[in-house]
Amino acid sequence: MASSAPPDRAYLLYTLPALAVITPLLALLCLAIGIGPQDALLRICMVFLLVSPATGFLGLRTLSRVGSAAPPAVHRIARRWCALAFVTPIVLYLGLHWVAPATGGGV
Repeated sequence: MASSAPPDRAYLLYTLPALAVITPLLALLCLAIGIGPQDALLRICMVFLLVSPATGFLGLRTLSRVGSAAPPAVHRIARRWCALAFVTPIVLYLGLHWVAPATGGGV
């Protein structure tokens, strides 16, 4: 069982931004390949156009509040995932415009 000490909970700093990057990109990949229900995958991508940057912002804010309680390696990993969370909407937007003609839908 994990204790309440900050080094034991350090992974929480980058878990949410990582999920905010991986989830929509996986949905976009499934949409491009044609796996799964297209309407649901498209809705996931559209929701994460707003959720990803918000999660990145909250991750950076949490990271600044934690300060030196977390190891430096965790700070680096968390900053990278937060930066990717800010870039994800651009990739989603361009990816959806690339996938839309192939799937026969409009974005």
